[in-house]
Amino acid sequence: MAEPRAFVRRVLVVLDASPQNPAVLESAAELAARLRSELLAMFVEDANLLRLAELPFLRAVDPFSGAARELNGMTMERGMRAYARRAQETLRQVASGRRVRWTFRTVQGTGISSAVSAASGTDLIVLSSPASLADAEVREALAERGGAVLVLSGRLRPGRPVVAVWSGDPASGRALEAAAYLAGSWRAPLVLLSPPDPSVQGPPDTSGLPQAASYQVQRLDAASLSGFLREMGDPGLLVVPFGTGIKLQGIFEEGRWPVLLVA
Repeated sequence: MAEPRAFVRRVLVVLDASPQNPAVLESAAELAARLRSELLAMFVEDANLLRLAELPFLRAVDPFSGAARELNGMTMERGMRAYARRAQETLRQVASGRRVRWTFRTVQGTGISSAVSAASGTDLIVLSSPASLADAEVREALAERGGAVLVLSGRLRPGRPVVAVWSGDPASGRALEAAAYLAGSWRAPLVLLSPPDPSVQGPPDTSGLPQAASYQVQRLDAASLSGFLREMGDPGLLVVPFGTGIKLQGIFEEGRWPVLLVA
């Protein structure tokens, strides 16, 4: 198995003004510690939201009192910076507790595609929601940069099985390598899934890997994969080769399993 830095040198977590930031940073710090990588958090001040706040009819409604107040660019910017400060403090706590080197940056752009475009091929990008993949600019940026993307549609469960999907293309080998390394670092079982299709090149022999097992699923689609994952009692991570046409929307909608896409 390659050294950890050959797989990923830096874990890049992309944040916005979301209450999910603490949980996302916790998972990103856990992953960086296991990979012995640096952790970079990039908070995106969305320029589109700042422009939207300048509209004269826009109001913010308190969810508890129902009171409405005027919302403008200045108040929106202050709110974003408050979120950024809280995110930076959370990052300091979770990274320090795991002895992970960390950096925090704030960037302005139009959505998270700005942060993704700035990433290098040696970065593992952590996205807080699969909704980010609905953005065509984000998908294009991810396809161009290569590497790996962790979509946190569910929380990481270190120690639970790491499931890798084999589709027969070159990305499958890289996905299996990443899955095997993470399973080893977590001391967790490695499960390899492949289709019974004879036209698909068979997966490599995993008998030499500790706690490894191979299974066949009827199809490499969301329904078959979800059924297998539920039956095995929820894995710690699903690793899928990126760009192979495997439809994962159903898995993302369930929100139970984090998915690592490896190009």
